[in-house]
Amino acid sequence: VEQNDSEDFERNLKAANQGDINSQYNLGEMYYRGQGVAQDYSKAFDWYLKVADQGYAHSQTMLGEIYYFGKGVPQDYSKAFDWYLKAANQGYAHSQCNLGEMYYRGQGVAQDYSKAFDWYLKAANQGDINSQYSLGVMYYRGQGVTQDYSKAFDWYLKAADQGYAHSQTMLGEMYYFGKGVPQDYSKAFDWYLKSANQGDINSQYSLGVMYYRGQGVAQDYSKAFDWCLKAANQECASSQYELGEIYYFGKGAPQVDSKAAEWYVRAAFLDELDRMVAEGRYSWDSESDEEDNTQFKQATVQAEDEGIPKDRSKGSDQAIEVEQGFDDTQMELDDSYEGGKEVL
Repeated sequence: VEQNDSEDFERNLKAANQGDINSQYNLGEMYYRGQGVAQDYSKAFDWYLKVADQGYAHSQTMLGEIYYFGKGVPQDYSKAFDWYLKAANQGYAHSQCNLGEMYYRGQGVAQDYSKAFDWYLKAANQGDINSQYSLGVMYYRGQGVTQDYSKAFDWYLKAADQGYAHSQTMLGEMYYFGKGVPQDYSKAFDWYLKSANQGDINSQYSLGVMYYRGQGVAQDYSKAFDWCLKAANQECASSQYELGEIYYFGKGAPQVDSKAAEWYVRAAFLDELDRMVAEGRYSWDSESDEEDNTQFKQATVQAEDEGIPKDRSKGSDQAIEVEQGFDDTQMELDDSYEGGKEVL
């Protein structure tokens, strides 16, 4: 494979030096990705520029990428925006989505939800799943458009049917809470399962909750434990808390106070540790757990220093909603978007 890549590079180099635009673009790609040649963002930029100046939308988009992420050049959102705009005006869906993102975040341009919506719509109508998901988010939240759960559902469904995990999670949310559709735990479970099987931690946590409560599926503490563990190992604080509860009450796993305390600390549910100490189920001064106690104390101090609240509502649908689907670091446009920005 490496030999073939190297030979492919040489063929493209020869053709590119003779002015072949496709070969020039291919060289940009090969330098950018390190295929057949050592990765070199600076040389990738040079080749992309040759092609972009000839109006080639793919290369214009890739120059936007390079400026957006600061690969081989200083990061410059304004220049990224300019290059994306050139490609977007040619109808290139990836760049239209990128402009929507930059207007949404206010990167390189003043934040403008209305313009973000317009660019997402252009790309979504071409089948861009990131934009379809983003339109779902904007209709769900009423950003740049009147809030409309029904339209949010429709856009989420378009992306979910193409296997887009975040949209599958959001359909689960909408069925779980009955937003835009009749509440239906069984359908919520089905959508969460599709997403969870792709590794989405919000859906993995949601399945854990539903198995624990017997919502849309037969109650099964063991399966609740398994799904919560998957998400907890990816640093989902809510799942870490649920594991603490499972070990505390001995439902789905043996009742082990030290493990309950460990998961509470990882989740920064500090009040739960106070509860255990008050009940005499855990002591900071136990000699047998001296090493663990030191670790727990350090984690507690760190959590308090970082301003993590001690008390977090547990058991209410409102609390679950925040943790399942609407943590801005998990469910906004961040995660889905960066994974789909680069031209493949």
